[in-house]
Amino acid sequence: MVKIEVQEITEENIKFTLRHCSLAFANALRRIMIAEIPTFAIDTVYFDKNYTAMPEEMTANRLGLVPIDSTQADKYQYTSECACKEYCHQCSITIFLDVANTSHIVRNVTSKDFFVEGNGPAVGDPIYPSLITKLGTNQSIKCKCIAVKGRGKKHSKWSPVSVVAFGYDSENKHRHTKYWHEKDINEEWPAAWFSEKGEAVQSEENTYDKEPETFHFNVEAIQGCLAPVDILSRAVRILREKIQTLYNALEDE
Repeated sequence: MVKIEVQEITEENIKFTLRHCSLAFANALRRIMIAEIPTFAIDTVYFDKNYTAMPEEMTANRLGLVPIDSTQADKYQYTSECACKEYCHQCSITIFLDVANTSHIVRNVTSKDFFVEGNGPAVGDPIYPSLITKLGTNQSIKCKCIAVKGRGKKHSKWSPVSVVAFGYDSENKHRHTKYWHEKDINEEWPAAWFSEKGEAVQSEENTYDKEPETFHFNVEAIQGCLAPVDILSRAVRILREKIQTLYNALEDE
């Protein structure tokens, strides 16, 4: 039976060990965390004013990368599945940005300046707000943003993680990786981040044909989108649903 052992959880990442499974299963979990978990992201921007040094295309791109709290994403529909003609409260979140600078000091426009219509989710990390643009004297920006539900496989702005690292062979006994070196591998390369203290970078023992069964993960979450433990739990649920769908399809044959 597959087993998950959590070693560390912080606001930014989660480290865990996956045991008693295949490399394909572990990689499927990794790919789901990157590309399959539904989140919110700004997808459409309507500009009323953009009296800044940045063109609208660049500003819209930066707006799309602002993290949005996606803990309630499952309650919303995808725009392609919604019965509305364009956008509605069941498939989208409306966010307004209206900032002007009348002082002689450059003003930073951040995610703290957003106004979310209705009882929508929080936008941006409350501790480290996202910088959108900067306003000089008498400059202003006003726009309406539409955030929708999506997945990372369509665009990386919907991915809830910045990186998902995993390893399974701290001493490179399987020889799945070739280390380029001049004289001594163990002196020229650093040890794996999940290796035990004192382990060599590459052991003299070679067990190439043995299938790995234990995998060490380090998941770095996008702060302000989903908590690391939520990313893991949702990825496990999605993987289970995919396996069940495949099983049902085979049963019907």
